[in-house]
Amino acid sequence: MTAPVVTTSTEKGLSMAFIMPERFDIQTIPRPTSSNVEIRVVEPRTLATIRFSGYMNEGSYRDNLERLNKTLKERGILTKGEPLLMQYNEPRTPPFYRRNEIALLVANDTVEEK
Repeated sequence: MTAPVVTTSTEKGLSMAFIMPERFDIQTIPRPTSSNVEIRVVEPRTLATIRFSGYMNEGSYRDNLERLNKTLKERGILTKGEPLLMQYNEPRTPPFYRRNEIALLVANDTVEEK
């Protein structure tokens, strides 16, 4: 797996997103077979992230989110919305090889055009 699976809490419960490779666009992406799956294009945005390894559990999530919030507060960076949890590895990956990230949307988002 090369792209993250992104999970976040919503008012309806847990939401999960799969990031598709760049070779797909809205016309060429495989169509879902379930009406519970929605295809959406997410516009560019600025995220503040913290990266860590190991198995995901409540404690590691909470500790890393606190570290990220503390660092952002110290630097005067404001965020908005719910945290995103990004996990990059399949379940059998050993903990020391696992890549996880927690991301927060930067409030004063200024995405530069390339």
